[in-house]
Amino acid sequence: MRVVEVHEYRFPSYLLPALINNEPVDEIDRDHFNAFLDELEKYKKEYDATDYVVSCESDSYFSHTNCLSDVGCNVTDIRVHFIR
Repeated sequence: MRVVEVHEYRFPSYLLPALINNEPVDEIDRDHFNAFLDELEKYKKEYDATDYVVSCESDSYFSHTNCLSDVGCNVTDIRVHFIR
């Protein structure tokens, strides 16, 4: 297993369970969340990766923007490791 690319994001903290544990997402966030997952899948194909792994910091903080929308909320810095 080899890391071929790493992306960093400010991800909404309240959606981490959905990203990491595949828990359900509210209707309000579903479109943005699915678009984010589609983007990860696009990068996975682009890098010819077999999968990706998400790692995150333990601290969250308030940010006026995040990787899903321009709405301010508590975010957690995550890294997406594309592996082959």
